[in-house]
Amino acid sequence: MLYYALVCLLFGLVGAALGLSGVAAVSTQIAYVQFIIGVVLMAIHLFRGRHSPYGLRQVGEMDADAAKDHGQSPNSKGGRP
Repeated sequence: MLYYALVCLLFGLVGAALGLSGVAAVSTQIAYVQFIIGVVLMAIHLFRGRHSPYGLRQVGEMDADAAKDHGQSPNSKGGRP
């Protein structure tokens, strides 16, 4: 997202250098909107932290029913008791 914001900003700067004020204005507005969206998405990603999506278990973890079936304690990493 931020890459596209920089590309649109570059188009705006080139348009401004060539005297194309309409192209420069539209490109810089698009770059601004994309930059804001990118920053908001990055902030959401940083505040959510790292965890499994949709509450999925990590590889090797078992719930209590599966552990009873295998004769292990819950959330053990596998192997024989």
